[in-house]
Amino acid sequence: MRDETMREIKDTAAEILKINKRLERLSERQIQHINNRSMTRAKTTTYNANASHYAEARDSHRKELQRLCKEFLAYSDPAFANRVDHAGDSP
Repeated sequence: MRDETMREIKDTAAEILKINKRLERLSERQIQHINNRSMTRAKTTTYNANASHYAEARDSHRKELQRLCKEFLAYSDPAFANRVDHAGDSP
């Protein structure tokens, strides 16, 4: 289980990096269009839709990465899961 979780963590982190690169390229192209004064409403709408899609996918992967890390750490240190679950609770 531990090796499988580590593999999932690695894959999820790689996917987040890939999505971040896509968002960066998308933004760079948007800036080029703006600087070249070649923006249209259609290009703006497409950019907004793509940026929203990638940001949502990235956030979903980040939540998954948090879950996987918590699972991995809880497996390594069972007391960790209890501390994380009750973090911020009043005494």
